[in-house]
Amino acid sequence: MSQEEIIQQLKAENAKLQAENAELKEEKARESQEKARIEGENRRLQELVKELSKRLLEKIQEAGEMLSLANEKQRLQSCVEELGRQVHDLSGRVAKDSRNSSKPPSTDGKARKDEKPAGEEWEETRRTGRSSRQYPEIGGTSRRDRRSVT
Repeated sequence: MSQEEIIQQLKAENAKLQAENAELKEEKARESQEKARIEGENRRLQELVKELSKRLLEKIQEAGEMLSLANEKQRLQSCVEELGRQVHDLSGRVAKDSRNSSKPPSTDGKARKDEKPAGEEWEETRRTGRSSRQYPEIGGTSRRDRRSVT
């Protein structure tokens, strides 16, 4: 082979390599752009993960508070039920007197002694022969009232 043929062959190979080099440079530029796009997407996703993690933590804390409040509510409801039972029991005890229990009349207290007989009890006292003088607040007169009039 002559020197000219070798030069021609080398020039052809050089042109081919330059074209291949240009293609590789374009491919490298495309890959760099793709890499930059992927890195940008990665940063965006990392920020999104941080935000979602923060929100998840807040929701977990809210759930813990709600659980605590639910437990407190249940505890308070049981207290209210117990207090309701105690009020019912105590109301029953307070309502008992000599007329509706086996307690003696002396345990009725002042309020019970000051009450006027009403309804059937009044009729019953009339049938037993007590006079209206014994109940001046209903219209009868007591001895003291009769003495002051004369």
